[in-house]
Amino acid sequence: MQRRFDDEAVSAAIATVLLFAGVLGIIAGMMVTITPLINEKHGSVERQAMAGQMEDLAAETVRISENGLPGDSATLQLRPHTGQLGWNLALGGTWYSVAFVDGGSFRLDGLLDLNDKTRIRYSESEVSAACFSDLRANKDATWNYRIPSISGTILATPATTLQQPLYETTVEYTSGGSSSSYSLIPGSVMSTASTGESWLQSDGPLKVIFLRGSGGVTMVQPDLASPTDGKGRSWTIPMPTGSVSLHLVSSDLTTISWDSNSNSGTATSTGSPATWNGDFTTSAGDVMTVHSSTPARLMMVWGSGTGATVWPDDGGSGIGISHTLPAAAGSILIENPETTSIAVQIDGLFNTISAQSSIRISWPATSSQIVSTGPVQVHWLAEDASNSYRTGSLEMIPATDTGRSSGLEHSYATPTSASDESVLIQPASPETSLILIADLEAGQSAQITVNDSTGSHLATLSPTASNLVRTVVNSTDLLNDAPFRIISVAGDDGMMEIRQDGEQRCLPIGYWASGWVELDFP
Repeated sequence: MQRRFDDEAVSAAIATVLLFAGVLGIIAGMMVTITPLINEKHGSVERQAMAGQMEDLAAETVRISENGLPGDSATLQLRPHTGQLGWNLALGGTWYSVAFVDGGSFRLDGLLDLNDKTRIRYSESEVSAACFSDLRANKDATWNYRIPSISGTILATPATTLQQPLYETTVEYTSGGSSSSYSLIPGSVMSTASTGESWLQSDGPLKVIFLRGSGGVTMVQPDLASPTDGKGRSWTIPMPTGSVSLHLVSSDLTTISWDSNSNSGTATSTGSPATWNGDFTTSAGDVMTVHSSTPARLMMVWGSGTGATVWPDDGGSGIGISHTLPAAAGSILIENPETTSIAVQIDGLFNTISAQSSIRISWPATSSQIVSTGPVQVHWLAEDASNSYRTGSLEMIPATDTGRSSGLEHSYATPTSASDESVLIQPASPETSLILIADLEAGQSAQITVNDSTGSHLATLSPTASNLVRTVVNSTDLLNDAPFRIISVAGDDGMMEIRQDGEQRCLPIGYWASGWVELDFP
């Protein structure tokens, strides 16, 4: 056998292999170069599809806003790239804006773009503050009530509003990792003890009263409050057991009617401004409804000789220059949060209050009105002025920079009580950091951070605490300046109404701007 080498065949085979390897190398190089471009194009298509869905949603929103009638709705299905879209009904909500004045120049921008920023514009005058409230307009939304992290008793009953469920309101009470459910029909009361920060969550609005000890005082919010001054004509109240008095004040004469399991009747106010006082003895589980023929404010006093509450000015703000109080026997404490002295007129006589100081006088006076030359904060106390102590009180202190329940700065006179005195700080935003300027008990830090995870912070004042309690937002850290609330706790007694946690989340502005002002949603 003879072996013959074919050089041409070998060369052809090697050339074929090299050619194939070269083609593979070229293809690999092309894939390395083209794949990122393909991915980018694919992402652009997906992003464009999502942007188109958002544009369709915006167009439907504009169409309904401009041409829709009450009750009109539109449905649009959103298809995300991955995962699912959904609402966090416990912490989220939908922002709405309503204008009551035709031709007004107030403008809002960026409310429905699903981020945490918005812009406002109002060029006619100075804007002192902007407040946002969750309307809970979604039929599946929950009402959330943050219970103070102190020991006390919770009373809750369904509020009489258009958002009330048709038959019963389902309430879930959560405390310390455990929860319990209640079903409340109109006129029924949930009563439970609370020893720390807890939550009430319901599928309808509630009237919630938190009380401790043997007495207290609170302003009662109307079932439907006027957006201009906070007055109303109807109140639903879960009544504490024992001796209770109601005090109503209105600009005009009014007819008052009330009804509960143990008390009912009608009366007419007297005087100018018009006032009415009613004394009742209540039993456990009583719910009283009160109606007034004209807009009014209502205060409830429980027990005897203890408690205090902040009385709003005539415009509904916690700080102002004109206050109209009820003819209820006790005393009033007038605080001047400013750095200059002011004059306060009562019964035609002027009283001077020095900078960041206060005066306490007996009440009622001949006139129910207090007029001052500068903004003041007015507290009504059940104790007479001859008593230098507050046996017990529980008050939501309004912010000095917004005049509402939340803000970035608070200031108030330290309560003088024979018992413990504390400051309870609650977040009114996802997270905020602040500095507490007060005579704190030894070992407590003045720099405080509160958020949704840590909850409220309870700071105890020194037994010899005096002067002012002040809080200012910590502007030196990386956190956004966000609002918070504070509650003054003195002694073992007190009573206050708990408002829905999404109400009055306020940011100070304090200047006159002709253009847009950008804000972070609290």
